[in-house]
Amino acid sequence: MVLRLFLGMVASESGPEFAGKIQEAMGMLDRTIGDLRRIIARLSPRVLDEMGLLPALRKEARELSRATGMKARLVIPENLDDIDHGVEIAVYRSVQEALNNIAKHANAANFCVYLTREHGMIRLLVEDDGVGFLRNGLPSTRSFGLVGMRERIAALGGSVRIQSRKGRGTKVRVMLPVPDA
Repeated sequence: MVLRLFLGMVASESGPEFAGKIQEAMGMLDRTIGDLRRIIARLSPRVLDEMGLLPALRKEARELSRATGMKARLVIPENLDDIDHGVEIAVYRSVQEALNNIAKHANAANFCVYLTREHGMIRLLVEDDGVGFLRNGLPSTRSFGLVGMRERIAALGGSVRIQSRKGRGTKVRVMLPVPDA
């Protein structure tokens, strides 16, 4: 904001020959600010802060079901006790990516999200009854989100396994270590 204010003062003090360049700079600044806000929102989703993990997962599933007509099933606990915010973000982003892939590629009628916490582990399973894919038939343009998911989970000491068979749907399994409460 300070830079924008400064550019506005410079524009009022300079001649018309610089007005176009200053307006262009202000436009670039506005776009940069917008990009930064989007990046920040992606790093720590506001919905987690406002609602908490479990309601946020319910909301994601409800929105996908509403948008696509797929039937959703959620098997999640009433609460997860205290877990690290980084783990919450990783679980939320994993569900988000898996549901996004279901919406884009699965042509499914149903999907399910299972989430449990037991024996020091968060276990997440997102599955669909869609068209599935052959492991080596997954184009690289479709896998960037899965690569990001694997990296995010691995950074927390967890693992991601993807199981799919042509015509039999897909299962995304995430395992994350978390200390028992």
